[in-house]
Amino acid sequence: MNLISRLRNGGIVRAFRHRDFAIYSCASWFSDNGMWVMRIGMGWFTWELTHSGAWLGAMVLAQAMPSIFLVPFAGALADRMDRVKIMQVTQTIAVTIASGLAFLTWSGHVNIWVLMGFAIAHGIVGTMAVPARVTIGPNLVPRADIAAAIGVSAVMFGSATFLGPAIAGLLIVHAGIAFTFAANAMTNTVLVLALGTITVARQERNASGGSILSDVADGMRYAARHRGIMPTLVLATCSA
Repeated sequence: MNLISRLRNGGIVRAFRHRDFAIYSCASWFSDNGMWVMRIGMGWFTWELTHSGAWLGAMVLAQAMPSIFLVPFAGALADRMDRVKIMQVTQTIAVTIASGLAFLTWSGHVNIWVLMGFAIAHGIVGTMAVPARVTIGPNLVPRADIAAAIGVSAVMFGSATFLGPAIAGLLIVHAGIAFTFAANAMTNTVLVLALGTITVARQERNASGGSILSDVADGMRYAARHRGIMPTLVLATCSA
């Protein structure tokens, strides 16, 4: 009974007691799975079109490269604007990208260069959403439950990393590559609809009043001087 009581009052259950957090977390989980379905689908389609390991590596790079350069700017933008609106815009664009790729694939109008263009666009949109995406969740719960919300978000993202590629494989085999891309559009649509139903408990805007470039530079200087953040960044960079 003591164990059951501890589980009921534990972080995961406590975080999901908040309606807006529960809605956002579940919808975001669907979207995260869809993101991995899209990534695996693009990789598989690249191999089908080219049978080239070099092209496959280039496709992965095209999706990942925007995050290297754009995440600091996306973070500064998230400090200046409503993060829910940022997510609504980026996910609506993501729906359009996935739907367009699904239609062109179904109609047989995709070559490797078209696929590369979609991969770059998908990477840019995903990158611009990252800071808003990871900070909305903790802002949907009281401050006392922020740690629980962060833990829940990490678990759900990790499970999508495991399940998404497996789902992609099943869809590719049994439904076809075009439907695989369409599935990503569907999961992002779920997130867009969910974002319209939630209310953020705290709006945290920390823009300095200067330019975005100055905000990015300030963030880099702060991270470099912080005894906790800098070692964590170095460790994450090395492990990545």
